[in-house]
Amino acid sequence: MENVWHDIAEAHLAETNTEEFTSAMKKEYYVGDEGTDLIDDWALRLSPEKFRAVMLAMIEKYGRRYDMKDAPLTEAIKIRDYANRLVEFEQNLEDDK
Repeated sequence: MENVWHDIAEAHLAETNTEEFTSAMKKEYYVGDEGTDLIDDWALRLSPEKFRAVMLAMIEKYGRRYDMKDAPLTEAIKIRDYANRLVEFEQNLEDDK
């Protein structure tokens, strides 16, 4: 499994500029017919406070297990993906004001 995540991580790095905030990887098997995934659903259904709590919990999860389950690069990319999705959420809230 680690090699699969590493390959995904490498491909993701090749596609994204690490200097920019970009949308997280949406793996095909997590995306529904509308092009949305569970995180998109959370952003729509949950209050801002609850969405923030979920995203921060996921960031903490990957931070705590850093280099214990998957390769460090893979874990770092997962952390960045959740952080990027949180940034996008906060930017959308600001834009809606």
